[in-house]
Amino acid sequence: MIARFIRLRAVRHLGVVAAGRVFAGLAGVVGIRLFTELAPPEVYGEATLVLGVMLLGTHLFIAPVTEAQLRLYPAERDAGRGADFLRVVTQLALGGGLVLAFCAAGAQLLGAGKGLVSEGAGLALILAGYALFTALRSVGLNYLNTERKQFQQTAWETCESIALIIWGGALLWISPHPLSLIAANMLATASTAILFSFWGRDALVKVVAHARPSRVEAMLVLHSIRRYAWAYILFALLGWVMTLFDRYLLAAYLDAAAVGQYAAVAAIASRLVLMPSGMLSSVLRPVLYDAATVGDLAKWRKLVRIWLTTVILLGVGALGFVWLFADFIAGILLAAEYRHGARVVMALVGLSYSFLALAQMFEMAYLSHGVPAKMLFSRFLGAGLMLSVALFLVPAHGIVGASIASVAGHVGLASGALWLLLRALPSKGVGEAGGV
Repeated sequence: MIARFIRLRAVRHLGVVAAGRVFAGLAGVVGIRLFTELAPPEVYGEATLVLGVMLLGTHLFIAPVTEAQLRLYPAERDAGRGADFLRVVTQLALGGGLVLAFCAAGAQLLGAGKGLVSEGAGLALILAGYALFTALRSVGLNYLNTERKQFQQTAWETCESIALIIWGGALLWISPHPLSLIAANMLATASTAILFSFWGRDALVKVVAHARPSRVEAMLVLHSIRRYAWAYILFALLGWVMTLFDRYLLAAYLDAAAVGQYAAVAAIASRLVLMPSGMLSSVLRPVLYDAATVGDLAKWRKLVRIWLTTVILLGVGALGFVWLFADFIAGILLAAEYRHGARVVMALVGLSYSFLALAQMFEMAYLSHGVPAKMLFSRFLGAGLMLSVALFLVPAHGIVGASIASVAGHVGLASGALWLLLRALPSKGVGEAGGV
């Protein structure tokens, strides 16, 4: 009876996450259509380059803390220290956001943004706000994920997608300029982060407001996070190289318009692949980590099998859909200026992100048992392959060359992550339970 209730609850949670992710994904592609109609490729490209740098800063200053939160919070919560842990994590993440805000604003004011967007103080303030609200957003969404509050999590993500459409459409209609699209991302992140961090009985701010961790407890949490976070910084940087550095090569060898066209097409194709796999990850990752934390290796092995099989089936289905209907998808979801060569790029990016979904599944399974520092191998392999192919193909073949380089990088990442996972299994005893 209890087992049946757990299965029904998991199915219900999966349905909630699926509905929310589908709606958020649809809102995202509607936004791409709207933005490509209102902004020419060079405007979309310049905004993409600025936001890509901000994402790099997030990986360096915020994500190490919030990724450690995902792994460490279940054990702290079960030990009765969940609220204290969350308070320290929130303070550290906001501290990282403040550092990123100063770096972004300072770089813009000193002229590092020239050649991209050169609005000086206006853009500096927008980037500073974006950094701080991104930190709050990351902690809040990870808190909901680890507490398995799928309804609140999907509501947050869906409202953020809708807010981006509203803000982006309004600002680009007023002024089709890169600053408008950057400001829209900041306002969408800020409005939803404020709403959902305070909304609900168990909202993040209400949980941490009453926590009073001692200095010793705070130092222990900081030490645990620091051990996890240092390794994450380097492989997050390598992951950024694999997923976004091709945009900067296109800007260097071609122009911002090429970046805009490639980014818009890639955003559509990647969503079609990553939306279902992200939905699956939101449901299975906390359960997988919980199984690893309590040492339930049989449950862990079963979850890995289910996750792997489902990711492969979803990837094949999404890739087939993209290949068969690429022209139709581009005609509906992209403005005319963005459609040239979209079919080939969309198919290649779909293939690339299918391998990325596999790699993420292997990494999550490995992280639940393995040592994060060892994952640098797969990241170096993927980043090295991507850069080697991109430097060779982008100058001659433009966005098609960038797409091929993306495939090479994610194939390398998935291969390296699988190799690490298979090597880790015998030493952790999972293989003794029957293997994956």
